[in-house]
Parts: sequence; structure tokens; C-alpha cells
Amino acid sequence: MPVAVVVSLTVDARSVRRGDEVMVGGVPWRVRDIVGAPAGCKWLEFESGERMLMRPYTAFYASRWRCSR
Repeated sequence: MPVAVVVSLTVDARSVRRGDEVMVGGVPWRVRDIVGAPAGCKWLEFESGERMLMRPYTAFYASRWRCSR
């Protein structure tokens, strides 16, 4: 029976996903939507409605739900 677990990881513009909870300035923000932008950047929209442009080499600590098998 699969069990969901939370894992900690570092994400950048290539690896961030919807549902990730990224730490920005020590505050957790859950990603609701991701939109591609020029030059490898991505617009992250958070559940609070705020948006942030993530540059290709920006890295954040994040947590993500995964199913363990």
C-alpha cells in the first residue's frame, strides 16, 4: 500500500513543480501555477495570489509530497 511522505529538496526554475512548498525568506509559499517566461525564467503563482519571477539559476529549499512504495 503506497504511503505519502514529505521530502525536502532544492529546486530551481527547471525542477520546481505545482504543489511544491518553497521557502522564500524563511516563509513557506505553496506553488499554485507555473508559467514559462523568456530566457529560462518562470513565473510562480502562489496560493495567496502573489507572483514571483524565478530566474534560471535561483535555487530554493522546498518540500514536496511523494508516494513511497
